[in-house]
Amino acid sequence: MGYTLPQAQCLGIDASARQIEQGQALLAELNLPNVRNFGCASQPARGNAPGT
Repeated sequence: MGYTLPQAQCLGIDASARQIEQGQALLAELNLPNVRNFGCASQPARGNAPGT
């Protein structure tokens, strides 16, 4: 998407650190400065966890 739409700002989010690392390497190889990847930790929303 970032390749075909160079004016767009694209964001990727993944819970897997390995997938983020692979994505960052690919973005560097393809020279896509308009695409960014971020990792996130999956945790239950506050109040939905047992005991809260």
